[in-house]
Formats: sequence, structure tokens, C-alpha cells
Amino acid sequence: MRKSTADMLAGAAFLAVALAFWVQLDAEEGISRIFPLGLITFITVGGIWFIAKGFWRRTREGLGDANASRTGWKRVGIITAASVTYALLVPTLGFFASTGSFLFVTLFVLSNQELSLSSRGLRALLFAVLFCLAIWAGFVKMLNVPTPQGLLF
Repeated sequence: MRKSTADMLAGAAFLAVALAFWVQLDAEEGISRIFPLGLITFITVGGIWFIAKGFWRRTREGLGDANASRTGWKRVGIITAASVTYALLVPTLGFFASTGSFLFVTLFVLSNQELSLSSRGLRALLFAVLFCLAIWAGFVKMLNVPTPQGLLF
């Protein structure tokens, strides 16, 4: 896959996730809107950045060989479906259960395919747990900003 194509697809996925969060923002009121609005803004800026970078790279890239322009559509589809599912499940499962599951799945799918399944799974699980703990410590404990609650957390 050409780097410019990968950047544009990543940007489009970011914008799709931001849109899914925006649609569900009506459920939050008052201080509970701070975290989702910040997250939506951050994801939207990231999406715009990646799309712009993709267009900029497209002007700089040569035609390359035929294999370089192949897009991993299966991976793109899995990540897009996981992103939309994640945004839709946050109100039901809660922020931490949804985020941990999303990170585990996406990191597992995107990780180096040459590693063993157990190694890929362990790395994805470790990152997902550490990321969720960092968000919990930073937002819930230090800043006292609530995250969306659900059935699990």
C-alpha cells in the first residue's frame, strides 16, 4: 500500500470515529461533555492532518512498483468496522471496556504478522491495559473528569 493511500485511509477512519462520537454526544451533559468534546476535536484534527499529509505525499510519490500501490483492504475493513463498533459500544459497555477491546483488536490486526500469535496477543493486551490505566489515572483520578459509564465499567 502506498504511504499516501494509507495516510488518507487512516484520516478517513479517524473522521468516521469522530462522527460516530459526535452523534452520541447528546447523551452527555455538563462536565461529562468535556472529555468527549476533547476527544472528538483531537480525533478530527488527526483525521484532517492524515488526509492532508496523504494528499501532500501523493504529489511527492512516484508511480513505484505495482506491489507498492496495493491496499490491504481486508485490514482497512477490519479497522473501520472495529472503529465504528467501538464508538457505538461506548455507551453500552462503558469507556474502558470498549477502549480496551478496541485497542486490543486493532493492535493485534496491525501488528507485525511475522510474530507468533501469542506474542502479538500479549503485546496488544499489555498496551491496551496500560493505555486504559493511564487514561483512568489521568482523567478520572487526577482531573476528576468522568468517562462514559456502561454495563461493565
